[in-house]
Amino acid sequence: MIPMSRISKLLMTTACSFSMFFVTNTYAQVKVGSNPTTISSNTNLEVEATNGSKTVVKKDNGNVGIGTSAAPTNKLHVASTGTDNPVRFENMQTSTTISDRNVVADASGVLKYSNASLTGAISVRLSQTENMSRGGSGGWSHFTNDAVMTNTIPGASYNSGTDVLTIPAGTYLVTYTIDGGITSPLNGSTSVYVSSFFNDFANQSGNTRIHMNVAHNNTTQSNFGLGTTFLVTYTSTRSVNFGVGWGVGGTVPANTSMYFGKGTGISYIRIGN
Repeated sequence: MIPMSRISKLLMTTACSFSMFFVTNTYAQVKVGSNPTTISSNTNLEVEATNGSKTVVKKDNGNVGIGTSAAPTNKLHVASTGTDNPVRFENMQTSTTISDRNVVADASGVLKYSNASLTGAISVRLSQTENMSRGGSGGWSHFTNDAVMTNTIPGASYNSGTDVLTIPAGTYLVTYTIDGGITSPLNGSTSVYVSSFFNDFANQSGNTRIHMNVAHNNTTQSNFGLGTTFLVTYTSTRSVNFGVGWGVGGTVPANTSMYFGKGTGISYIRIGN
């Protein structure tokens, strides 16, 4: 039978040993790799390569440094030497969300979100010359020989069957151009005639009709070119027609208009939220 005094002594020794083990491991440091007996006093973990480059975890704040010569100043601090780039991301996916933000680096290399929104453009234009009958005043015609030249705006699209662009929310620089001519003889008592064209552009509450006038000479064919550029902000996704209409103004009678490919088109360039 073991005396109670001996049992008490064993328990006290065990408790002291456990306490020493706990305190020792609270402040334990681990060094891996080259120079295994040398470690900075302010790191919990240090991995040293044969070339002297280190990966460290700071003791006081948990910052991780990879290749840093001094203590890491951010939660992840990556450094390189010479012309080597310090970070590489592989298999990154293309953004499909217009609300995604750009990531930029400041002068010290710290990554941050930029206030600049995701940019991009969608551009549609005639792929070949197209003839249309002007019709009556206020008439509207869609183009049929059109094609998307570029589309780098997530959520934007173009339906060539209905000639409708789908434009997501944002601020855009819009350019609309017409390049064409009148192909049938002009009539009238004066030598110069005026045609009035329009397009209905979507705004916040509905559509804004933009008219553009062009003059023709008294010949069997008279070419013309016109265009407009403006800013618009959409707070929600909007639908925009790509086509041409004829206004009530002008002195040219009903005849055939010809629109040249590559010179007739519409572009939306996203410049902000």
